[in-house]
Amino acid sequence: MACTFLLCLQQATADSLSAYRDGGNLSAALLVLRSEKLILLDHSFEMLLKAGILHRGGLIRERRAKNTVGFDACVQRASNDGQIKFLSNEQALTLQLNNALRDAEQHYLLDIPEQQIYLAVRSGVTLFSDLLRSLFGEDVDAFLPDKNTWSTARNLYIE
Repeated sequence: MACTFLLCLQQATADSLSAYRDGGNLSAALLVLRSEKLILLDHSFEMLLKAGILHRGGLIRERRAKNTVGFDACVQRASNDGQIKFLSNEQALTLQLNNALRDAEQHYLLDIPEQQIYLAVRSGVTLFSDLLRSLFGEDVDAFLPDKNTWSTARNLYIE
């Protein structure tokens, strides 16, 4: 779970910066990267919520439904269902706000300032780390590359 978000985000960053390095437009590369951060964060939370719901004995598929429940239903179950509840009201609100930002950014409804995207991603990573630890006893740091790996990767793309 954690590695899905973190590795996809790392790959998206590398791909966007690589496209710029190969003669692409920096603004276009950064715009794609902005959207991808929010999309990956949102999807990672949906997967983490589903895993948490299942881990607590809940269901993520309605009877006779072809697909599993979506993001909003996951947030509702994780914050309201007494049997499986593992989200506080504040955590649920953070998830809903980040999901709304992802919607607005992905569908070009708003021009969201970079600072607001940073706060959304930062709060999301913090919440993701907290939930991963409380639900599964996993530490998000275990999925991150060490400092030397990040430095080497950064130097490859920012020459």
